[in-house]
Amino acid sequence: MDRIAPSGAISVGKWYNPYLAFRLQVNGGKMRNYSYVTDYKSNNAQEFWWINPHVDLMWDVTNFFAPYKESKVFRFIPFVGLGYALRPGYTDDKTHTSFPRAESASLNGGAQFMFRLSKRVDLFFWKDSTHCWVSTGTGIRIHGPVTIALYKLCLV
Repeated sequence: MDRIAPSGAISVGKWYNPYLAFRLQVNGGKMRNYSYVTDYKSNNAQEFWWINPHVDLMWDVTNFFAPYKESKVFRFIPFVGLGYALRPGYTDDKTHTSFPRAESASLNGGAQFMFRLSKRVDLFFWKDSTHCWVSTGTGIRIHGPVTIALYKLCLV
């Protein structure tokens, strides 16, 4: 529970046919990490903010393998993408350790599970993960939470 921290995302996308889409997403938030401290049980964990804009290719598997129907109740949509991850430089208030700015390419992936509730409202769950490379050559994995959301499409 000591690694829970706030994060968020905003997305804009376009479906090019019933099974293929591209999405631009910016996600970020606060991260709590123990990778630079020697005592995992101490109160010296580092906390920092991060941001990750990325472009994803989305593939609606259910519309690809089954006949397309607008009223389909369930849809499974895996996605993969490339982006840019950034952690601003900061000084840890507890340990007074300075950490330089870190930025790298990111590889993003995950899946959405969508359930149709009405003509214009879907309930969906998604799980995503990000892998970044930092200047030391080591990888950092940012595992996104399981997200639950209601999606409403309003057309004027």
